Amino acid sequence: MHPGFGDPGALQARLIASDGDAPRKILSDWQPLLEVSIREWGTDLADMRRAFEDTRNKWMDENEEEWLDLVKPYQNVLSTLKYMEVGGWK
Repeated sequence: MHPGFGDPGALQARLIASDGDAPRKILSDWQPLLEVSIREWGTDLADMRRAFEDTRNKWMDENEEEWLDLVKPYQNVLSTLKYMEVGGWK
């Protein structure tokens, strides 16, 4: 089981919110902790990924500026994407 893009942060935040000792556990043994946590939560990684992506996409669609204020892209990413969007990518 390997989290895809965006998953580790959301999963780790959920763990930290529910267990004050989670940062130490995450740093010492992430993969087993991930598998146990998902079983305890009664879900699976695909459902969590879908929920994360749906929430993120809805937020971006409804308030892109707010989302961008909180999620700063790496330098030059936005300008490159805008360039590609107007047909600059061949």
